[in-house]
Amino acid sequence: MHSLSRYAAGASVWPSREVGNFDVQILPSPQLDANNVTVGEDPVFGYEYFLRAERLSAGLRWMGFLRGHFEFGTMSLSKPSLILVRNAEGRWNLERWLPPAKTIPARPRASTGRLPPWPR
Repeated sequence: MHSLSRYAAGASVWPSREVGNFDVQILPSPQLDANNVTVGEDPVFGYEYFLRAERLSAGLRWMGFLRGHFEFGTMSLSKPSLILVRNAEGRWNLERWLPPAKTIPARPRASTGRLPPWPR
């Protein structure tokens, strides 16, 4: 119950969410199924919904489940509708839902102007 109250307390910083009904299955593997899912948009991008789906199915990871919180493994959506919006600053509404991009170090150039062999 503690992690549920923590989730509910943090809910105010996220856009609104609505679920028609949901079901949680423990065996043979933890699974969360939700029907008629709507995720609201961040007001910075508008007032339409961000995502709607007839059904969301998510596999839950055992370790997170045993620690008392949900960690999603695989996730699938049935009949999804996603509204992508780009604001005046060039930012996409999808960015907050994605992990940060990994930086790839630049390859050093040799003084001859040719690239040295890439380390293996």
